Amino acid sequence: MWIGTEAGGLNRYDWALDRFWHYDSDSTSEIVLNHNDINAILEDHAGNLWLGTGDGLGRFDLAQKKVEYFFSNQAEKNAGEQNTINSLYEDSKHRLWVGALGDGLSLFDFERRSFKVYKNDPTDPTSISDDDVRCIYEDSHQQLWVGTYRGGLNRFDPDKGTFRLFFQILTVPKVAPFAPFTMIKKDICGWLPATDSTCSIRSHAGSTTTNTTTAILPAFHTTSFFASSRIAKAIFGLALATAA
Repeated sequence: MWIGTEAGGLNRYDWALDRFWHYDSDSTSEIVLNHNDINAILEDHAGNLWLGTGDGLGRFDLAQKKVEYFFSNQAEKNAGEQNTINSLYEDSKHRLWVGALGDGLSLFDFERRSFKVYKNDPTDPTSISDDDVRCIYEDSHQQLWVGTYRGGLNRFDPDKGTFRLFFQILTVPKVAPFAPFTMIKKDICGWLPATDSTCSIRSHAGSTTTNTTTAILPAFHTTSFFASSRIAKAIFGLALATAA
């Protein structure tokens, strides 16, 4: 099981040993990261572990003890700017979609090490509504839904390369002048934080039984989570929308 944090790096939990391994940007880390913000974690169909970090898309190789990084906006990276990745999603066709802060939605081609980027164009109503993409989800009809921070919820047609804005909240009393979409999921299961040092995990099977680990997790703000399907499935975020 993998747990990402804000400013605290990446944690790997071993169920058999009931202990955590920690990785961060410190030079003493067993595997050194380039950034300590881990915003998204995804294992693809081929077993690759992908990290959405505060500076780029990372392919984490535990066996080789290294991380390979890719940047959706190489020009900005060359200019010294960070490429923050907020969300990752692999669709039914095994395509890897990347949601970035300020860089919109991207389709990553691992073989070519390249990104196809979709960004907002104020003159094009079929472009994505906002370039800060926070969540991505494919429904049972193979439609891709893209939740943004300020631009609401978009439905994306990958074949045509067009977006349709479905839902946008302009004002939310006592909350904010806009409502960010940070999670889209048809079947939501639970990751239930208990205290600063323990975590409770509810399985996706529908059981109400809560299993609690006694292993100590470093006290950082948890921002992402991944566990194999045989153990649990969970998503962090604010459930403002559930796509049918």
